[in-house]
This record gives sequence, C-alpha cells and structure tokens, in this order.
Amino acid sequence: MKKLLPLLILLTLTFPSFAQYEYLAVTGALAGVNALKGHPQKPDEYVTQATYQGRTFPQKRSPLYKLPSKGRDQISALEQLLASRYVALQADAASPILSTEQEAAFTAAFSQLTTTRPNWSVAAYTDELAFYRTEENRRSYARAKLASEQAYQRQQRERTRRDSVERLALRRAALIDSTRRAVLAQVRAVADSVAQVQADAVAAAATPEATTASRAYTAVAPHAPVAHKPAVKKVVVKVKRSTGPTVYYCASGNTVKYHASSGCRGLARCGASIEPISLREAQASMEPCKWCY
Repeated sequence: MKKLLPLLILLTLTFPSFAQYEYLAVTGALAGVNALKGHPQKPDEYVTQATYQGRTFPQKRSPLYKLPSKGRDQISALEQLLASRYVALQADAASPILSTEQEAAFTAAFSQLTTTRPNWSVAAYTDELAFYRTEENRRSYARAKLASEQAYQRQQRERTRRDSVERLALRRAALIDSTRRAVLAQVRAVADSVAQVQADAVAAAATPEATTASRAYTAVAPHAPVAHKPAVKKVVVKVKRSTGPTVYYCASGNTVKYHASSGCRGLARCGASIEPISLREAQASMEPCKWCY
C-alpha cells in the first residue's frame, strides 16, 4: 500500500480526472483492511453503571444480536459469568461471591476472549470483576471476624461454666468440712460431759459421807420379794399284789372304767389315786377303757 501511494499521487497530478477514481480506490482499500483486522469497539459501548450499597461500578451487557460472529460465544460466556456474580452479590450481604473455581473460570474466559477477539473492549469487564473481588475481600474479613467473635464467646461460656463448676465444688467441700467440724465438736462436748460426770461420781464416792450413806441404804433397803412356784400335786400309785392280770382304775368312788396301764390317757384327769386291781375283779363291776381295749 505504501508503494502504491506515490504512484497514485503522480497519476493524480498528471491526470486530474483520475482523482475521483483514486478516492474510490483508497476508500475501498481502507475498508478492506478494516474488514480484515476487525473494527475496534468503543470502550463505553453497551456499558451501564450499577449500584450496590452506595458504590457504583460499570457493567457491560452486549445484546446478542449486536455481537460479531467471531468471538460471540466467548463474549457471551464472560458476560454470563459476570451476571451470575452480580446475582450472588445482591442475594446475600455475607455469602461468598468469588470462589477459587470461579476465579479460574474468569481467567480462562478472559484468555479465550482476548485470543479470539483481541480488539473487543474488556475494560468494563475488568472493572466489574475488580469490584466483585473487593467486595469478596470485605466479606471474607467480616466472616473471619464473626467467626473469631463466636469462638471467643464460646470460650467465655466454657470458662464461665468451668468457673461455676469449680465454685460449686468449693462450696460443697466447705459445707462438708463445716459439717464435719460441727459433728466433731458435738462428739467432743458429749465426751467431755461424760468424763465430767464420771469424775464427779468418783469424787463423790471418795468422801466419808457418801460411804456411810451407802452402807445405811444397804442396811435398810428392803429385800426383793421371792417368787414362789405353785406346788405340784403328786399322784401316788399304790401297787398291790394280786393274782392274774392286773389293771388300773381311778379310786374316786364313782369310776366305771378300768385300764390296762396306769399311764392310759383315760386316767389323765383322775383327781384321786390310781389303784391296781385284778382283771377278774374289774370285770365284775367296771367296763374296759376304749383307749386301752
């Protein structure tokens, strides 16, 4: 192109009518060069200002039908990543915005866009991402501070609980010690009282008046009554010699039974003496005992 320019100037000076053709040729050549290189985009095209908590930052969202065919997918992917971070920014004031994986995704998207479409303006994208990074740093600091405060509060609660347990243990130990001391004092007082009573008794017994009074009391003291046992009635069994078998009967005067033995149950209630008699004589006036016969 630089070699053709002097030739075109020479032809223009030589043939004035050739100037019109020269203008058309130069314009067409420049248009062809621009078409080959790609028309550079204006930096502020499709850029708006977004606001968050009183702070503003640029946002670039290109209409899909305005995007060039070359680099359209890369531009759309980068803007979608930024749009997702803007949604996360507005959703919560403390949650993370940029993770390590998302930072890697942004790096890859920027690299692909600058490689595919180097003349596309990315200044607004860079500023928006920088705002998100600043906000993420602020939130990370706030989360770390909150976690530190919560850990400190947990430590304080644990220390308070431990101190209360220790104080309770000390109070219990003091109560047990005071109770033990009180019991020992009572036991000691009782022992002292017993020892004093014994000492007084020994001292009183050692005096002559106490000895005389003790002897006088022993002399005049009545004897304890003696309990007499009731007399046991003795039953005398008289044994007479007789011929033939001998039986026994109660000599009460009205007996009607004779018995084979003096230990018969029928004689247990006999109030008189138990007399022996021959069986022949007994059969003449009495009947046999049902227990014996």
